[in-house]
Amino acid sequence: MRKWYTQVIAKDPKTQEIKIWAGPYIEAPTQKLAQEYCEANGLGYVQVTPTWVVEEIDEETDNIEVFEHLN
Repeated sequence: MRKWYTQVIAKDPKTQEIKIWAGPYIEAPTQKLAQEYCEANGLGYVQVTPTWVVEEIDEETDNIEVFEHLN
């Protein structure tokens, strides 16, 4: 299952400037389904980005490697 990056566009409470904030990861097979999940589960303010990540664990060292992919 792909893990999608999300973003939230909102005011910074300290400066009142509009900024882009990182949102939660959403697991879904496609970007469209990830966005539909957000809208159906009270996260309509979250925008799913075209970037998704894959985490692979090296079985010898137990290190986690993260690979980003652009849809």
